[in-house]
Order: sequence, then C-alpha cells, then structure tokens
Amino acid sequence: MEDIFESSRVDEFPQIFDAFDNPLELYGLPEENLQLRNFERLPQSLIALLPQYEELGRRSVGGRLRFQTDAESFLVQYQLATETLDIAMALPAAAGMDVYDGIAWESKYLGYIAPSEYGYKNKVISKIFTKSKGLSQVTINLPRNERLSKLTVSFPDGARVEAPKPYQKDGQIVFYGSSITEGGCAPRPGCAYTSLVCRWLDVDYMNLGFSGGARGDLECASYIGQLNTTRVFVMDYDHNAPSADFLEKTHWPFYERVRSLKPNLPIVLMSRPDFYENKEEDIRRLHVIEKTFKKAKSKGDNLVYFLDGSTIFCANSKEESTIDGCHPNALGFFQMAQKLMPILESILEDDLP
Repeated sequence: MEDIFESSRVDEFPQIFDAFDNPLELYGLPEENLQLRNFERLPQSLIALLPQYEELGRRSVGGRLRFQTDAESFLVQYQLATETLDIAMALPAAAGMDVYDGIAWESKYLGYIAPSEYGYKNKVISKIFTKSKGLSQVTINLPRNERLSKLTVSFPDGARVEAPKPYQKDGQIVFYGSSITEGGCAPRPGCAYTSLVCRWLDVDYMNLGFSGGARGDLECASYIGQLNTTRVFVMDYDHNAPSADFLEKTHWPFYERVRSLKPNLPIVLMSRPDFYENKEEDIRRLHVIEKTFKKAKSKGDNLVYFLDGSTIFCANSKEESTIDGCHPNALGFFQMAQKLMPILESILEDDLP
C-alpha cells in the first residue's frame, strides 16, 4: 500500500505533536479516555455493562482534533488498530479523516486523508495539507468505522502552533442513535449531519450513534443523563429499533430516564428521514415518537422538541438522498442538517441553565 506522501519530505516538518499533547486539543471523547490517551468514545465502565458496544464503543467517530497554526503546510499521520470491510462506504468514509480550516460558516475544506487500499491495519497513513496564510484554526475529524491508535501532526520549524479558540456556543450537543447518526453513509466524516450542523453552529458535540446497537438501552440513558456539559440531547434511534412495537416499549422510558436526570436539558426527538407514507411500519414508528413528544408536552415539558423525519428529504430528491433507500448520502445528510439547524440554533440562543 502506498501512502499519499513523499517520505523524503518528512524533514520539512520537524515540530511533531502527538494528538494528546498540548497545545493540540481533542473534542467529542470522554475525559477519562483522554486521560488514558485513547481515542475511544465510550468509557470502559459502560462497555462492560453493554457488551454489544465492545467494538462500536471503541470507535473514534465524532472525535475532533483542533489547533491553531500559521503554518501554510502541515503533515498528518495516523494508524488504525482495526480494519473493517464495509461494502457500503469507500475508504475515505470508513477509515479516513477530513480536515477543515476556519470556524463555523467560514470553514474551508482542505481535503481528506485515508488509506488507498485495504491492508491498512497498523500501517502509517500520511498526507501533507496546505492552508491559508496566517494564524487560523484547523479541525481534523476522526474516522468513523475504525479504532484509531495513533495520530500526530507535524509542522515546519518556526511555525506557530497554539491551542484552538473555544467553541462559540457553550456546552455540548449529544446525539444518540443509529448508523445514520454515526455517519453512515456520508462520503467522509465531515459530511455526517452531526458534523455539519455542529460545524455550522460552532459547537462541541458527542456522537453516540451505534450501527445496529443503540436500542433505547436505559444504561445509555443513565450515562447521557450524568454527562456534565450537555447543552442539548438529540434522540435519534428510530432505525435501530427492530420493530414499531419495540420502539414503543423503549422510546418513552428512554426519554423519561434522561429527563429524570436532567430536568432542564433540551431534548430533540427525531424520527427516521427515509419515511414512506405507503408503509404501515413507517407510519407506526412516526406515531410512536410523536406520542412521546405529545405525552411529554402534556406533562408540562417545555424543553422537548420534535423533528418529523418525513419532512426532511425533498419530495423530488428522496430516492437520490440515500445510497440504499435508508442510509443518507451527502445530499441526504445535508438536508438532515438543514432541518435540524433552526431547532438547535433557537435552543442555543436561549439562556438556559
């Protein structure tokens, strides 16, 4: 396998920073894991309770490495501890990272780094990126499908490397849901709806989307309810429920558990975007989530919101918005982010405790 990199140029970047070293900063991962210098998105204590997350919980999806630099070029190198065959996703989507220069709406996509072929486990993957002149903020979105074991960023001699600016919005948005929430099948990590909307809003987030795994587990609800920095919780696990009956048994209890632990937390309930009005199962699922929303409102919850998934995809582009009638592509994820954006924006503008 050839790296997208001329090894003879490594001497151009003598300042080498590990992802865990100051002034670089990692976001979207549990603090206890950062202390252990691993890139896993779930703490070991929760994985022990829910063994179905043994693999999925160790993925780095949703994690970001951020820093400021005035270097016009820098070298990114990483290694993956796993290699997963995913026929629905190209390597930039499944095992790659993408890089942005700037903040919020002014972010500029610099490119992606990914293996060029399978056989990449434990091999060093390298790429040089170029950016605008002057001091600016860089964000590297970590891979979706794999366990990241090593990540370094190297800079030319004399380049300034500084801590990133804080996010403009306080707190963190926590997303819980399916493979769609996790980012399947975005063409690269920065195109998932979670990444898009939080980049536009310039707010931190945590991705607890688990392909086939998140099924309204109350242990996960308790974990979410105990997080200290959550500003908004987005509950989006419709697709992982194996049936409408299962969704009905778990949806209200999951919401209720989070609400009991976080009485002042805004909660956004989402239904699946690939809704077909001629399918009884889709209609039943939508009604289950609507029922949770209406029941919560009737009990006086003024901090619960509902995004009707049937309104997300444009009628004349529904079939072009997914790769398989289910998982969104870039167009589908963009529409999801567009629909969710005004809800989150209005919440974040309020002065909530």
